[in-house]
Order: sequence, then C-alpha cells, then structure tokens
Amino acid sequence: MWRSYNEARQALDVLDAELTGHVSRYDTLARQSSHYYYPIDLELKLTNTVRAGDVDGLERLFDHIEVENFVHRQLSPWRKMQLLQELQGTLHKLSEQLSHLPVVDSGNPALGDSGDGDRPVQDMNGIRSMLRALCEQIGQQKSNRHRKLFEDIRTTIAKRYRDSSLSLCQIATEQKQTESYVSTLFKEQMGITFSDYVEQLRLDEACRLLRETELPIVEIAEQVGYNSDKSFRRAFKRAHGIQPTSFRKAPEAQTDI
Repeated sequence: MWRSYNEARQALDVLDAELTGHVSRYDTLARQSSHYYYPIDLELKLTNTVRAGDVDGLERLFDHIEVENFVHRQLSPWRKMQLLQELQGTLHKLSEQLSHLPVVDSGNPALGDSGDGDRPVQDMNGIRSMLRALCEQIGQQKSNRHRKLFEDIRTTIAKRYRDSSLSLCQIATEQKQTESYVSTLFKEQMGITFSDYVEQLRLDEACRLLRETELPIVEIAEQVGYNSDKSFRRAFKRAHGIQPTSFRKAPEAQTDI
C-alpha cells in the first residue's frame, strides 16, 4: 500500500498538469526521470525502521531504494552522488538522534564515516552496512532489555504465585508496561500464556503438598493461590485428569505428573 501510494504520487509529479485524461505507466515514467528517488517519507520510514532495530525491514527498504534508483532510473554520476549524500545525511541524523543511548559512541564506525577519518562514504554498500550495524546494535540492546524485563516478571511470579490476587494487570502496572506488551513478551519467551504458567506453578506446588502433607484440600487450594477449593478441583482435574483426593491416594503413580 505504501509503495503503491508513492508510485502514484511520483507519476503525478512527472505528468504534465495539462494532459488531462492522459494515462501513463509508472515504470515508464520512472525510467524517464533523471532525478534520484528518496522522498522525505521514505527517509522517515528508513529512520524509524533503524530506530526499531528491524534489520529485515531495513534490508527491504534499502533494496527498494536501490531498485528505484539503479534499475528504474538512469542516474547521472552527479545525481548518484547527491543520493549518496542524502543517505549519508540520514545516517548522521540517526547518530545524533540516538546519541543518548549507550549503543551510540564516537568510536563506532557505523555512525558517521567509513573508518577512514572524515572521508565520505562512497557507495551504497557502505551506507547499507553502516545502517545495518547500527540497526543490529539497537536490536540487540532492545533484546537485552526484553530479556531483563522477562526475568524480572518471572522472578515476581515465582515469589507471588501463591497470592490469589496476582494478575497480568498487576504485574504490567508494576513494570510500567501495557498488559498487551507483557502478555506478548511472556508468550514469546515461555511458549505459554501468563495465566497458564501461573496455573502450572500452582498445580505443581499442589501436587507436592498432596504427596508430602496431610493438609486438607481446602487448605492446599488456599495455599497455592485459589480462591476456593471448587476452582482448585476443576483446575486440577483439567490438568491431570483426576481429582486431588484420588491423586493423594496413589501418589507413587503420579510422580511423573
């Protein structure tokens, strides 16, 4: 959709305003153009993609830029140099915007030159590799933050799963994140939902108490975080196929549960 919109807009820019009713193909108009293709909205999209740490998205955008300028157009050496300067300007702007992040430092070759002092980048591959390096570092930093957040959440659950009031909303609020974000992160890291994981911990602890103690079912249900023994019995039967009382009578047969 985004690409179709831009192609239509470029076609309108090229067509003579007086040629009402005239129809032209975008690919023909692009080849006739001597100007390079790098509109402001494409630069913004490229910048946002790098800031998001989306390496695959960056590669797709850069492929699009190269096809538009070197396949669909026949640029003069001067126009090619202008395009390279525009892209290098984007690289410099990104380094300035991200200067507050630990990932950005003055010694990073991805942030402003080709590794040879102040000599400008001379080719598309050089700019692509620099943007990719920056994108990968930002992605890694975000990944590290995600892992730390996930470990914090899992530690919190391990400490408080016996609390019947524990909820996704509560944890998201404490971590200053949205419920949707925490839910998605947890599912990505664990392969199961937050509620399924909490129930798994509660039922594992219930199995231990059934094997090792003579506590009443009602008390076990309360200790592992259920509001009533009825909800506990339903959850236990759903997970293990038998009632807690039956499990207790033959614990040796249930050691693998």
